Amino acid sequence: MGAKTIYALPLVLTALRELQARLQQQFQNPLFTVDHATINPGHVCGGDSPNRIPALTELHIDLRFLPGMALEDLRKQIRSAVDTALQDSDCHASFRPLFEGSPAYALDATADLVQASATLSGQVPIAVDFATEAAFLGALDIQTVVLGPGDIAVAHQPNESLPLARLEPMRQILRGLIQRYCVAA
Repeated sequence: MGAKTIYALPLVLTALRELQARLQQQFQNPLFTVDHATINPGHVCGGDSPNRIPALTELHIDLRFLPGMALEDLRKQIRSAVDTALQDSDCHASFRPLFEGSPAYALDATADLVQASATLSGQVPIAVDFATEAAFLGALDIQTVVLGPGDIAVAHQPNESLPLARLEPMRQILRGLIQRYCVAA
């Protein structure tokens, strides 16, 4: 391996951090707790000893983006940033998605469905940064809200649970939505 190989991973990580900073300046949405796209190089695997340069390193990136940002454009920007970072080294990168991904989705907070859900639930609507089927339904022009009896703070956590006392209020919310959009309509 050439001497230039030593700096490949730090170059890639720096390029990703710089790309995220550029995206953060271009795209912001104050409705989200984290109001910008994030690029998290959260999994690095390579080598067999800390004192040797690995011949192959695998880097998994979690990409979270905002409504209005196109996933494939972001993937192209990541490829370009990484390729540019490695252009003066003897390293190269190959890319493949770990999964195809899901588009970002947003329904205007003033939409009737959002307002009806808020009224029936007694909750203030919030924007969330995780994937659901809502984006796919939205692509079919079906207004969609993500609404359920659980607590998002414990979703996919070791203490994930759903208290039975939350089921009946959810049934009442669903009855109200069905009445409004299916029966009365």
